[in-house]
Amino acid sequence: MLLRMRLRAGVLLYSLLMAAVFTLLLQFYIARVTSQSKLAQEQLLSQKAYLAALMTRQIAEQSEGRLVIEGGSVHYQKDGKQLALTVNLRDKNYQFRFPQESKEEQSDSEKPKKVSDQSAPSTNQDQKTTASDEKPS
Repeated sequence: MLLRMRLRAGVLLYSLLMAAVFTLLLQFYIARVTSQSKLAQEQLLSQKAYLAALMTRQIAEQSEGRLVIEGGSVHYQKDGKQLALTVNLRDKNYQFRFPQESKEEQSDSEKPKKVSDQSAPSTNQDQKTTASDEKPS
């Protein structure tokens, strides 16, 4: 009889120990999952702020201004050759600095460069003809 009581107590202690280990593992797993989801949300919010800053960079014409976007606002200021942007989203501030491009550089980058595409094949043909002309006969 004493042996049965000890056996039952041992089984009970073992099951209590396994339950404690299981709950610790479960708590660790839940903490990791929640922290991962918070991190993903923060990263998404940061990417939205960067996208808003890039869009404001293209639109900014004055030396200082403010744009209201969905979920927040963007304040920009031109400091010499830099454009300083502060993006406010969901009570969080993100700051970005971009080099200031002149209007001529922006218009050049927007135009397609068809001239360089046409000159490339003619250069290759010229090199082929010069290579065949240089062979000794």
